Amino acid sequence: MKTNVKRELYRWSIIVLLAAILVGFTQCIGQKASLPSEYHSTGTVQVPSPGLEAERPDIVEEAPDIGVKDYERTLHTMSQLTGVPISGNVLTAYNDRLKAQLPYNSRIEGISETNILGAAKLASEFCDVLLNTAALRTQIWPAATFNFGQNSATFWGANSPTRPLFIQLMLQRFWGADVLPPEEYAEGQQVLDELVTAMTTAVEIDGATVAAPASNATTTLNVAKTLCTSALSSAQVILQ
Repeated sequence: MKTNVKRELYRWSIIVLLAAILVGFTQCIGQKASLPSEYHSTGTVQVPSPGLEAERPDIVEEAPDIGVKDYERTLHTMSQLTGVPISGNVLTAYNDRLKAQLPYNSRIEGISETNILGAAKLASEFCDVLLNTAALRTQIWPAATFNFGQNSATFWGANSPTRPLFIQLMLQRFWGADVLPPEEYAEGQQVLDELVTAMTTAVEIDGATVAAPASNATTTLNVAKTLCTSALSSAQVILQ
């Protein structure tokens, strides 16, 4: 049952993320979100106000067998998987607008589209730092194999060896190597490969054709960041 829940949530998260990418959603969802009144700031990471547990017993109840990571566990999990510290732009985005969009407890039945988008946006912050920092990037994608200065047609081409290898190494890092059923990795590989195609070719939205982006190093890196965001905010990461 847990595998089925993870698979369905993974598909949902990919669909939501892909739709957001194709319509430029990430360009207009950066507005600051207000935190619920039960949160206060410590000056670094914002935490529930004292006494909240007494008012909200569901926050401290025993975690269910199938659950979702709450806001704090999501933050620290993404940091650990990417190697990106919780500081700078990541911490600012989390405190200012993303924390309020993440689950506040582990109850799977309460997860919403807002939670999934919040996880995707937080993952995007981590992936932006990861892919822009060579010392971190090479811990997952060795410089000897991956030249992110290549144009996208070479790096992400249908017959390029770097295309499937990038996805394979990323899934092994974010999802763990050989800890999930083989079909989950295969499905993830396929969906992310389709996402590469969608991002590097012309697409039709509401009857209008959106041209493919220019084949250059900027597109290469943008596609890498999107794949990273998708894998890092997938059910295999945010579920517990």
